[in-house]
Amino acid sequence: MTEPTADQLIERYLALRDHVEAQSKAFTEYCKPFRDEMEQILAKTHEMLLALGGDKPSIKTAAGTAFTTTSKNPKIADRDAFLRFVGETWDQYGNAMLQLGAPQVSALQEFMDDHDGTLPPGVKIEPFTRVTIRKS
Repeated sequence: MTEPTADQLIERYLALRDHVEAQSKAFTEYCKPFRDEMEQILAKTHEMLLALGGDKPSIKTAAGTAFTTTSKNPKIADRDAFLRFVGETWDQYGNAMLQLGAPQVSALQEFMDDHDGTLPPGVKIEPFTRVTIRKS
């Protein structure tokens, strides 16, 4: 058997790539109603969890458990104020706080813990709550 030529390899690669892309698109379309229903279930479950109140509500059933987790999504609201702050506190927070897009959550939490929950200058938080459902 002879080795395939570069032309044959490239032609086969492009055919496979096109096939995989077409099948991926078809699978995504097939999954859409299921994903939509899952989103509706998460939204309804989130309503139920909010109705329970409290810091860490959860719903435990024989089928599984639903609960929420909230993550911090720090954003730079005032770049100049933030950079001044980082420069002034470099030894304590600077390296971990100065990131390309936003401060590291762990460094931000350390600063907030040290300053009664206050944010560093120029930073804002957009909390994001996610509902998680897992098997028991």
